[in-house]
Amino acid sequence: MTWECRWIHSFLSDRQQRVKIDHAYSGWLKLKRGMPQGSWLGPYLFLVLINNLRTSVPMHKFVDNITLSEVIGKHDASIMQSAIDELGAWSENNNMNVNIKKTKEIVLGPAAKLPQRTLVLNNKPIDRVHSFKLLGVCCYKRLTLTWDDHVAAICSKTSKRL
Repeated sequence: MTWECRWIHSFLSDRQQRVKIDHAYSGWLKLKRGMPQGSWLGPYLFLVLINNLRTSVPMHKFVDNITLSEVIGKHDASIMQSAIDELGAWSENNNMNVNIKKTKEIVLGPAAKLPQRTLVLNNKPIDRVHSFKLLGVCCYKRLTLTWDDHVAAICSKTSKRL
């Protein structure tokens, strides 16, 4: 085992946590899995773990977020379900769970007017949404993508804080 692997193993092994409220402390609890919240190592290790993930559609990886996308031609059929199946098979083979509650689909542009079949991951339907936030940017289902809705959401959030 390389020194890097030993160092990471040491960082993740035999960890304990407790809760402090005012001057009172809970007992120590031994952690059996997971990455310490807020550590800089967590995102890097996640990227190493998903480095070999490949699908038949373009994929965008950022920290603990993976976005699959495709551009569908006017007379073409979507291949997103096969990409989702590839993702599901990869996650099962690599003992990594995809959180179906955080998995969403949005159809943008002219294809949004056409009937779409429901995407399925591990025999569970993926929610289709009309809007979502990706890396802090608000995206809404429209025929054209503009910054109008994102700017409106930022202004609304700012005015609430003022």
